[in-house]
Amino acid sequence: MHDRMPVILPSERHDDWLDPSFDDSEYLKTFLQPYLSDQMQMYEVAPLVNSPKNDVSACIEPVNSR
Repeated sequence: MHDRMPVILPSERHDDWLDPSFDDSEYLKTFLQPYLSDQMQMYEVAPLVNSPKNDVSACIEPVNSR
């Protein structure tokens, strides 16, 4: 977990959030809710993820799967 963790939107909200013609900011703000923890998974990843130069799938693989 990170203190600058991005908002996680349910898939049914993606279209409204990404639509550039949608300008109801009050409605969009209602999406800014905590994501249900039982819908998330947490696992350790390699330090490779700490550099933006590493844009590879290995950044999201669990450490113990290698």
